[in-house]
Amino acid sequence: MRHSFDVKDNPDPRRWIALVILLVGAFLPPLDFFIVNVALPSIREDFRASAAAMQLIISGYATTYAVMLITGAGWETYMVVEMFFCQECSGLLLLLPYVDLRGLLLF
Repeated sequence: MRHSFDVKDNPDPRRWIALVILLVGAFLPPLDFFIVNVALPSIREDFRASAAAMQLIISGYATTYAVMLITGAGWETYMVVEMFFCQECSGLLLLLPYVDLRGLLLF
């Protein structure tokens, strides 16, 4: 059975843009940690920190980064869902008088 739209026949040309965005997004955390590791000697000099303090700084940074990444993704999902919910509610409120008026006219 052949469908009217086959992905093999018409691939979306935007798929390469999506691939680039995904690859850049996957590349950013290692780049960020590389930059932090390069900056560690100057951080150590500025704070006069010991090796244990440096490990604490790196662990705290990694934990904060992970928590903010996960929280940011969850917050974005929440905001998108809430935005659609508000749009649906406002659409319902705009259509409610029309529906009531049609109900009165039809009955």
